Amino acid sequence: GQDVKTWRSSMNFNDVRNWKNGKIPCSNQKVIFPSETPVAIFMPEVLQVSEMLLPMNGELVFPENAVLKIGGGLEKGQCPNDDAEFIPRMDFWYDPSNWNITSSRAFPKKVSTRNSAVPHAFQIPCPMDEAWFPADTTFRAHVIYPMTRVSKIYIGNKNSYQEYNQDKFDMLIRSDTGKLLFPDFPRFRISESTCTDVTGCECGNEGHEVLPTICKFEVPCPELSCSDPIKVVGHCCPMCAAKITFKYEWSFKMDGLMQMYDKYLTTEKFQQVESFTSKLSTGHIQSIFVDISPGKQLANEVVQMIFDALETASTTGSNPIGIREPKLDMSTLWNSKDSN
Repeated sequence: GQDVKTWRSSMNFNDVRNWKNGKIPCSNQKVIFPSETPVAIFMPEVLQVSEMLLPMNGELVFPENAVLKIGGGLEKGQCPNDDAEFIPRMDFWYDPSNWNITSSRAFPKKVSTRNSAVPHAFQIPCPMDEAWFPADTTFRAHVIYPMTRVSKIYIGNKNSYQEYNQDKFDMLIRSDTGKLLFPDFPRFRISESTCTDVTGCECGNEGHEVLPTICKFEVPCPELSCSDPIKVVGHCCPMCAAKITFKYEWSFKMDGLMQMYDKYLTTEKFQQVESFTSKLSTGHIQSIFVDISPGKQLANEVVQMIFDALETASTTGSNPIGIREPKLDMSTLWNSKDSN
């Protein structure tokens, strides 16, 4: 596939997660930036604080026409007296929670979203994917892995995005700013290739090389809302879900399969089902279906309809969809508090 994965974390002044007490500083607080950890911090357009303790190194990135006032504000009543301390988080490239996905093989059709049917391996940029870092934001992405492969990297700059090819990206990570954004001197292979295979393109993150790195961030597995979870390729934990897998013929087209799914999954009733389909390196196609509200069993209902249609197609002589040996697996034992 050629999906877009968008980075979700920021080193922004206005991101409450970056402050020790979980609140953005107000005007009569003293602001303390980290002295030990050099970071690039994206500043707000208008800011008033009583004092600012600057880092020894690092960057404060101001938007155009920003206004900064240093000196006591008037909010004494509502404002805490303690200092506001900026604590940069450790955000890792291979942590699935740091990425949103935009994919033509995901339902509902949404841009840059979290989708619980996407297995962990496919939440991280795959070698054929584009990685996007939003505009008006700074970040610090730890990439601790021998070689990370992507198709393209875009980094937002004011109202536009700059595309980084291999040479540009190598220059960036050697620059002062680049060392703040990607602090580990990471090694990237940026292929600039697109997926031209009509059967879809493999990701590769689900293999035994990359998956253990991803799964370190998913320990321990969460408590589940069913007692018969299924195994999903590329997911670090058992999943309460429904799954269709099948082998494909030379005539199989991923777009055709998605058009068929579209007829079911865009109806009002089944818009409460999240789905994601991927081509696996084993020569199989895997489709996952999950209820947005656990236990509603809409995923099971729609997956049975889709499976019946696929089975009929695969056993008729013409087999227009080009699939073989479809298999169905689903969770049915929901914990009572979660079922309707």
